[in-house]
Amino acid sequence: MKVVITSAAMLTSVGLNTKECFDSLCAGKHGLGDMEDLDPSRFSIKQSYVIPKSRLDLGEKRATELLRRVMADLVNDYGSMRDKRVAVVIGTGLRETRTIERWAERKQEIRLDQ
Repeated sequence: MKVVITSAAMLTSVGLNTKECFDSLCAGKHGLGDMEDLDPSRFSIKQSYVIPKSRLDLGEKRATELLRRVMADLVNDYGSMRDKRVAVVIGTGLRETRTIERWAERKQEIRLDQ
């Protein structure tokens, strides 16, 4: 089996598109910052790798909007995917972070076994 990677798209705490991510990583940027949406007193950590709202405020449907933007960048870079064999691999960190955000909003305890 032969696999050829023809395109990639990223939206991370160090960049809002693939070029910005790559340039930031090459410049040694790490993306670690203060938690904005969650009360840090509820966690043993005070910082996380989250896209700051000052750079990108996505509102309630954050995960959906992030995915939509990355897929739009991918299509713009790769072109039309119609009639082509394409595999899409999507990766996120820490499970679905929106779930964690909702637990925090409801002031529920967050357990590792959930």
